[in-house]
Amino acid sequence: MKVSCGLFPPDSWLRLFCIGLINSVYWEALVLLVVSANAILFACFDYTDREAEEGNNHLLYWLNVVFVIFYGLEALCRIVAVGLVAHPASYLRCGWHYYDLFIIIVGYGRLHIALR
Repeated sequence: MKVSCGLFPPDSWLRLFCIGLINSVYWEALVLLVVSANAILFACFDYTDREAEEGNNHLLYWLNVVFVIFYGLEALCRIVAVGLVAHPASYLRCGWHYYDLFIIIVGYGRLHIALR
């Protein structure tokens, strides 16, 4: 793969950092831990308080903001490392990444609407 996203050559420090990060077993463990924590916190949310005005829901709402930002940065790092679509091993050549990107876009959309 020559240039990622038309911006990052193979010897770019940012691209090399992202490649090292996404290939790290520690990074994979962190991502799995974050996804598991997110699932547990979704189960703790009180859905009768949709506006997240009570104590626990308010905290869970802001933790969800952190999760969405983390997922966005993870996707961005993977895109910088492997490219978006042009290379056979690029980000959007894997079906799961379409799902991840959809969830991230919806999450950022919810944050945008909530912060208005």
